[in-house]
Amino acid sequence: MTSPSPTECFSPSYAAARSAFLRAAADAGAELASFRHPLPGPDGAPLFLDTARFGEPEARRVLFVASGTHGVEGFCGSGIQTWLLRGGVAGRVPEGVALVLVHAVNPWGFAWLRRVNEDNVDVNRNFVDHAKAHPENPDYDGLYGALNPERLDEATLKGCLDQLRLFESERGSAASYRALSGGQYRHPRGVQYGGREAVWSNRVLRALWARHAEGAELAAFVDLHSGLGPRGTGLLLQTAAEASPAAALARAFWPDVIRSEPAAGGDSALVSGLIGPAFVGALPGTPSVGLVLEFGTRDMLQVMLAVQADNWLAQHGARDSAEGRAISQRMREAFFVDEDDWKEKVCERGREVLERALEGMAAWRPAAPAEPDARVRGAGPADLDTLVAFNLAMARETESLALHEPTVRAAVAEFLGDPTRGRWLVLESGGEAAAALMLTPEWSDWRGGFLWWIQNVYVAPAHRRRGHYRRLHEHVRALAERTPGVCGLRLYVEHENAAAQATYRALGMEETHYKLFEQLTRPAPWA
Repeated sequence: MTSPSPTECFSPSYAAARSAFLRAAADAGAELASFRHPLPGPDGAPLFLDTARFGEPEARRVLFVASGTHGVEGFCGSGIQTWLLRGGVAGRVPEGVALVLVHAVNPWGFAWLRRVNEDNVDVNRNFVDHAKAHPENPDYDGLYGALNPERLDEATLKGCLDQLRLFESERGSAASYRALSGGQYRHPRGVQYGGREAVWSNRVLRALWARHAEGAELAAFVDLHSGLGPRGTGLLLQTAAEASPAAALARAFWPDVIRSEPAAGGDSALVSGLIGPAFVGALPGTPSVGLVLEFGTRDMLQVMLAVQADNWLAQHGARDSAEGRAISQRMREAFFVDEDDWKEKVCERGREVLERALEGMAAWRPAAPAEPDARVRGAGPADLDTLVAFNLAMARETESLALHEPTVRAAVAEFLGDPTRGRWLVLESGGEAAAALMLTPEWSDWRGGFLWWIQNVYVAPAHRRRGHYRRLHEHVRALAERTPGVCGLRLYVEHENAAAQATYRALGMEETHYKLFEQLTRPAPWA
């Protein structure tokens, strides 16, 4: 891999960073996808989370490298991603491995120079199960005024620091860390707020995991951060039990990983808001590992005061003022060091971590016996022809309908291009697509969660009566049980299709007392 100058790869703004990333990714031959954020940036321009995928479409080992989860930290992560792309990382992806670069997980925070998102939510504390009671952080509650002052004058800030130091001296550093950094779900105007529902970045990221890694035999997620640790040093941080498969994978790929044991008892829910453990939980049955690569920038007190001032600005100040602009610039400087030696250090460390991951994933061998021939995976653009054919065949067989092929093709392509709408799953057997189904989410106020509708179920004639739908269904059920906020599965079936109804009952589904009504607002394309 060649080494372009790191100084040329870091950008002064979100827009410039995105442009540089997309240009470098396109030049490297990436499969690109963009997901528009619902809100604009400070200049009114649209914001996007972008992905660049490299490797074979059928690759079953997938490495994600993400930037900008904490918004303004994207100046560091995006520069590393762009440097890797310009340095030829695409040519270093081993056979059987796919590399997915995720640019600007939190594009709003990146563009607005904030660590949090548009709802003041820390995205890396948002990955809890919001259908359950949210974790409590009583020590944070007691320190709320010190962490979130209403004024920034010298006397007020000194009093806040004195209170925080007293707490640490009395309770210890571990209690202080939990109180200040463990996340909190009670104070939406305070720092470290984890939110009360899955935010946009959370939903899109989970959809990307499903699209690229569902059915994979191995998966890893490296989240690029900045603001913690010695200047220019990249610390690999993982939260996982020592005996877990995730910890074993991390040790195999990166001998210098720093692992933290998940907190026990009442503190355990606090760490479940982190992306790394959520990534592992989102891929049931797949050996996987998620961790953070954290780069040091400034003194920790300087970073903390910048975050405190930024939150004050959001709650009490005027961003478009001299004071507001100074605070925003202070935030950028707290999480990004605009000096050549720092840029060189973080790029070299980023390359080292990435190369170890690619080499480890290529060399990895499962400890257990090989999987059965049939496997379930997420569908992608390469499956378009198959899914269109399955739709047309299903309509002919179940309802004697000749669907309008161009309409079906455009609809399936549109669905595959927007993972927030749902997902297609494909079961492969003997190297070909044998069955498929589509999942779409429906929110339930009564249950406070999402119901997944199972739709467009089809098993190719040559593969029927082999238990393929059962395997698909069991995969979906296991995924639903492990996905926060999902409360159940539903489907509809033709009255006359007795065989399908018997299958669904055998899998534990129950017939409801509802009838399905519809009122179409445009004629069917086949009419």
